[in-house]
Amino acid sequence: MARLGDLLSKIVSERGWEKPLRLQSAVALWPTVVGPALAANCRAVEVQGDTLLVKAKNAAWRSEISFRKEAILIELNRHIHPFQIKDIRFLA
Repeated sequence: MARLGDLLSKIVSERGWEKPLRLQSAVALWPTVVGPALAANCRAVEVQGDTLLVKAKNAAWRSEISFRKEAILIELNRHIHPFQIKDIRFLA
């Protein structure tokens, strides 16, 4: 008898859902990647295409993410490899 995890993996693969699911996992990974202080003030909301949308509490926190953007992208993409988040954008 097949295991549930194996069946789900097969369905995800057959339907072409692997890339969108892996990219969306960046939202759940956000606190781990950016740490507790940044995660408490900036929340990853969703992925649209290959862009992660983030809601920051204020301009100071948006600046902090902008300053650390490259490092954040590298770390996020390390977790979701082989797929890539290419940009981080801010929601109003």
